[in-house]
Amino acid sequence: MAEELVNELELQSIAKSKAAEETTDIKEKLALAESQLAAAQKELEDEDHELVEGISTESGTKDPSSAHLAHDPEPREPAWQLFETTDLTHRPDSPRRAMALQAAAEGGHLDVVQRLLDAKADVNAAAATGIQGRTALQAAAGRGHLDIVQRLLDAKADVNAAATGIQGRTALQAAAGRGHLDIVQRLLDAKADVNAAAAYHEGRTALQAAAEGGHLNVVQRLLDTKADVNAAATGIQGRTALQAAAGRGHLDIVQRLLDAKADVNSAAAYHEGRTALQAAAVGGHLDVVQRLLDAKADVNAAAATGFQGRTALQAAAEGGHLDVVQRLLDAKADVNAAAATGIQGRTALQAAAEGGHLDVVQRLLDAKADVNAAAATGIQGRTALQAAAEGGHLQIEALLRSHGATKLT
Repeated sequence: MAEELVNELELQSIAKSKAAEETTDIKEKLALAESQLAAAQKELEDEDHELVEGISTESGTKDPSSAHLAHDPEPREPAWQLFETTDLTHRPDSPRRAMALQAAAEGGHLDVVQRLLDAKADVNAAAATGIQGRTALQAAAGRGHLDIVQRLLDAKADVNAAATGIQGRTALQAAAGRGHLDIVQRLLDAKADVNAAAAYHEGRTALQAAAEGGHLNVVQRLLDTKADVNAAATGIQGRTALQAAAGRGHLDIVQRLLDAKADVNSAAAYHEGRTALQAAAVGGHLDVVQRLLDAKADVNAAAATGFQGRTALQAAAEGGHLDVVQRLLDAKADVNAAAATGIQGRTALQAAAEGGHLDVVQRLLDAKADVNAAAATGIQGRTALQAAAEGGHLQIEALLRSHGATKLT
């Protein structure tokens, strides 16, 4: 008995040591990321200050409030508002004016847009390449400003400017994702490409965006215009239209896409990808799960091999969705499907133990889940016992031990 206690303490010590090492590594990476973010924010603030100072100088104003705006690091009015009282007609064209046009278009300020266009702002200035960069037309379309969309089109804005960067959207994709049917129609009338490629990082085609947003009327309009119902999911967090709708629980759109011959078993994207069934299971959408199973969704489709890949059962177990777990088990889901080999792979039992879902852990054990299944071979793998111990889930740890769990590494 004493020897068993010593062994158990040694195993717990190993687990805590390993967890401490990984925590230190994560903290170091987080500190570096925060430092880089602060530097980037400072650079953006400096650029914005220069823009405001340039506007103030050109207008000849000595308004103390403008001077305050140029130097105050605290949140302030957007720089484009200063164009309302500034004569820019003699300035040479510049990227700053283009940035102002994009900002004014996004904010819905038609008078400012008109002044900037009169001042020869570049209506087709490229979108920023970072997160959610938008051209002026993309920005106006996404925010639902039909009058500005029309004005920019009159000024020869490129209706098919490509989506760039992270979460980039074409004008049509941006409008579709927000459910702006009137703008979707206007852009289609202007020959917007209904099947324009999605951005690589979290990109969506117009149909994928509308499906994800739950906009059935837009989905129907795009299908009528021959949108590709089976356009592939892009690399990072990509989703087909069906995967996108399933992940958000939009049963009516799932049904419409299935009626349009959407592939119920389209492959998951490499990085954080999900099949339609996996996506529905993640969200705990039992009605969608049932509809997809009725449509012959593969209950044991492989998990994505990139970051946090999950089978449908692993996804449901991780979310603590006992009803979905039960339905998938009834459909012969493999309770011992291996953890994905990429980053943070988990078996169903490991995922439930890590999340602290005692009822799900019990159900999986009843279904003969392997209590000592090996941790994923990739980065940050965990056994079930290790996951429960690190999370402080004492009841689950005790339950696992009572079923013969011994592996802490």
